[in-house]
Amino acid sequence: MTSKKHQKQTLRQRIAHALTDRKILHFRYDAHLRQQVYKRLNALQKLLINRISAIGVEALPAKKLDKLLTELQTEIAKTYQETTAYTQDELSGFLSLEAAKISQLYNDEIGFDLFNDVPKERIKAMKNVAVIEGQPLSAWWNKQRADLAFKFEGIIRTGVAEGKQNGQLATEVRELMSVSRRTAETLVITAVAKVADTAHEALRDANLDILQGEEHLSTLDMRTSTICQVRDGKRWDLDKKPIGHKILYKRPPLHPRCRSILQLVTKSWEELGVQGMDEMPTSTRASMNGQVDERINYESWLHSKTHEEREQVLGKGKADLWERGVITFSDMLDQSGRALTLRELQDDQLVSWLPNSKYHAIQKAVEKLPHFAEMQEKYGLTEEEGVALYAYTTNLYKNINPKMREGNLTKKDLGFISVVEQGLSKLPIFEGKVYRYVDIDAKYLRKYQMGEIVTEAAFTSSSVKEKVKGFDGYVKFVILSKNGKRIYNLSKYPYQYEILFGENTKFKVISIGYDHKSNKREIQLEEIVE
Repeated sequence: MTSKKHQKQTLRQRIAHALTDRKILHFRYDAHLRQQVYKRLNALQKLLINRISAIGVEALPAKKLDKLLTELQTEIAKTYQETTAYTQDELSGFLSLEAAKISQLYNDEIGFDLFNDVPKERIKAMKNVAVIEGQPLSAWWNKQRADLAFKFEGIIRTGVAEGKQNGQLATEVRELMSVSRRTAETLVITAVAKVADTAHEALRDANLDILQGEEHLSTLDMRTSTICQVRDGKRWDLDKKPIGHKILYKRPPLHPRCRSILQLVTKSWEELGVQGMDEMPTSTRASMNGQVDERINYESWLHSKTHEEREQVLGKGKADLWERGVITFSDMLDQSGRALTLRELQDDQLVSWLPNSKYHAIQKAVEKLPHFAEMQEKYGLTEEEGVALYAYTTNLYKNINPKMREGNLTKKDLGFISVVEQGLSKLPIFEGKVYRYVDIDAKYLRKYQMGEIVTEAAFTSSSVKEKVKGFDGYVKFVILSKNGKRIYNLSKYPYQYEILFGENTKFKVISIGYDHKSNKREIQLEEIVE
């Protein structure tokens, strides 16, 4: 009996693994290129610091300083010209090699020469082998050169004007060059990925007759970008039209340091007229965390991760919306494929939950709140979170709380709740005694028994004040708050000094009695913080 470890790999599995192995070689190659670029930039740093230290720029007359800076600008330009020429020459050779290797890779895994080689004439005809976001590599290097030259001159002129010593100027130049090296590193990594993709694209164009389309393969780990997360596993036909989704076709790299690949998808053996070959069963695909079933895309992979890991990948707000089922990965992009911000996603949820006229009225009311701008700056509150919290303090809480208690929530309700919770998570905690008055029926009241821990599924309103207009009812709760949030600066009724507890807050029943002074049943609770 053949063990699982030694089972014969399927074709798709072999190709996926071979492409992953090839990507590792790309990483090694871009490390070599980066090392060579570092040498040039390190030599430039040494030259710049030596020149300003030897002459003593702090004591130079204006004309001599101008002359020195002109000479050093020339040295900066020379270094970047050499770097541009070196990387372009290297990447031209890499493109020729990669085009040949990628064709060989597919054929080796298939077992015979199904794929045509990329015509050498096409490779030779490419003047700019690395075009990133519509700009050739030389333009990117020139932008970096101009940025470094401008900032270097600014450091020297400002330093001289402020009377800084050579040692201080040298430190600032080192810091500037450190930034330039990191920027150059990102450009080299992205350029290598682009050239590798250009070779893959050329192979596609040389083999259109045997292909169905292309599939986006992202690296499955915690560093994968939102754009690549959403695209993972998506396919496009040879006309670049989406298959089973609406995301527009776009080739990697999709962003700086992108590690994604567009894998070529062949037609079936039957369509190709190849006899005696079994169709490919489900296999596995490469992941930075070990092999996983190839049917798993990034979204399903993330389901297996912890809440903390999901927040690390998506960010707290987006993770909350996604975990509630309010949005999918596809909802995180607009029609052009741009990743939507948390604010844009929050705005969509509020617009869909609130009537349009009410939304705009609340939005204007929030903008007029005396402390809102201050709270935005101090706590990082978004306008949408402010709108959601303000909306809750109007009569809208009567719409959402009963549904939360009954568990009868729509997708729109979940979206609104998520935005409220995101806002609450940023607000300051109130620790101390708060008061809550409600009229509740006997069935609801029975769950409050001595020593019991009660979970309130809905939001729970309370006040710092024992007697407040608008807060009344037959039952008086006295709650020891540990994590309640101060929302009165965002409330329609700030005089109520409201403290709001989030959904599913747990309370322990400390005592049950009767307040003869107020003629109310009194229940004392202590918030349980886990």
